[in-house]
Amino acid sequence: MTNTCTCHKTELGAAHTPDAVKAGAGLMLAAGVGAGLMYFFDPNRGRARRAMARDKAVKIYHEGVEETERVIEDLENRATGLAHEAEALLHSTEPVDDETLVARIRAKLGRLVSRPHRVGVTAVKGHVTLAGQVRPNESDSLVLAVRAMAGVKEVENRLEVVVPASADSHAFPRLLAEIAALAGVSTLLLSSRAR
Repeated sequence: MTNTCTCHKTELGAAHTPDAVKAGAGLMLAAGVGAGLMYFFDPNRGRARRAMARDKAVKIYHEGVEETERVIEDLENRATGLAHEAEALLHSTEPVDDETLVARIRAKLGRLVSRPHRVGVTAVKGHVTLAGQVRPNESDSLVLAVRAMAGVKEVENRLEVVVPASADSHAFPRLLAEIAALAGVSTLLLSSRAR
């Protein structure tokens, strides 16, 4: 005769796991707070540590204030610039003399091309001619930007697109020069030892 016992397994550990985790987290938090208090209220170095923490907090605060002021000033400048550009568009019917037009274009060249000194600008009654050397990705954007300026009636593109020499083309001669220099130094060293 076999007795079959259907015993219900109770998971004692599972019921108490959240309480154990909470107790462990509370213990770790208390230990961390205690360590922090000991660190800052140490009789020997506590005052210096508190002063250093205060100085860092003040520095972070001032840096945040300065950054915020910089951002606000930048936004104000951008808004002012947009307002001036809008005003210029409204008054774009006014004729612009050629010297002023060339000066305006030359002022913008530094933001449009990497080598503005290589671009020549001339204007005759609002007809602008661009000549000189630019990099491959700069020609179209330069022409479009000049065409959009107030007072420009037409843009003649005489720009020459120049592909810059890659750094690799100079690498081989430089390598040869370095090898020659090393060979010369080693020859000097060997000849001095032979004496």
